[in-house]
Amino acid sequence: MKKAIKKLVAVVILLTVSVTIVKAGKGKGDTNDFIVRGVIAKSNNEHSKFKIELFYENRKVDSSIVNPEESFDVKLKKNVWYTIRISTEGFVSQMISFNTELKNGVKVKNNKFEFTTELISNADAELLNKELLEFPISVVSVDKTTRKFQARESYTNSYLHNLNMKVIF
Repeated sequence: MKKAIKKLVAVVILLTVSVTIVKAGKGKGDTNDFIVRGVIAKSNNEHSKFKIELFYENRKVDSSIVNPEESFDVKLKKNVWYTIRISTEGFVSQMISFNTELKNGVKVKNNKFEFTTELISNADAELLNKELLEFPISVVSVDKTTRKFQARESYTNSYLHNLNMKVIF
């Protein structure tokens, strides 16, 4: 049973990070803002509402409430680090960090970024590395070669590998 739950959680996270978070929308040239559009897939509790919070320098600067399968948009300014936290009762909060720094005059091809995600239930999280669950599931930044938002593969791969290792003291 534990093995099946671990596998399910790993698949959910893997799909979230490698398939949907890296999907970039179409935008035009250089802009002062980046647009992030997210969707939270239905959870086991279909009546849940999800709280979306935007953080800048560890301070909450915006928040909203959305229903499952309802999209939400967040505007991000250039050259800033942000974190989006998604939460609802009975599930582990999920964070995604966005680095909008553009070094050496890099111009972006896309200023829009889209993702779909699911949260992990507190029950399923009992089998995972609790300390790691407090970190962002992904770090997204503008790749200087493709000039598009992309998840940092090394961070994501390390996160997924270590998430299944339960810390025992």
